[in-house]
Amino acid sequence: MTEPTTPAVTGGALLLAAMTASLGPLLAEWALIFVGGFVGSFLAVTAMETLTLRAASLVLFRGLGMSILFTGATAALIAPHVGSSVDMLLLPMAGIIGWQQDKLLSILRKRITGKEES
Repeated sequence: MTEPTTPAVTGGALLLAAMTASLGPLLAEWALIFVGGFVGSFLAVTAMETLTLRAASLVLFRGLGMSILFTGATAALIAPHVGSSVDMLLLPMAGIIGWQQDKLLSILRKRITGKEES
């Protein structure tokens, strides 16, 4: 049996490949941050005890957002201490931020409010 192909699907794949090839060099750092945050957030979702679609999507998007916001500054602060460049730390730092987002949020809330969470 032959595989079904349509010009629209083929054209869409060609357009996606062309956009990736043209924008890839411009968005390389953002792609690393996005992939690291995505993988780290999926690790956080798999560690959840009660899993609903709404809770999983909230954890996934929150992890991605935190990774996008905090990876650059965190990698720049840590790079001199580990003897590496910032570019080498973008992917692992985004993954760690996405994975440990609950702990990071509790630390942030504790510092802002000055009291422990219950």
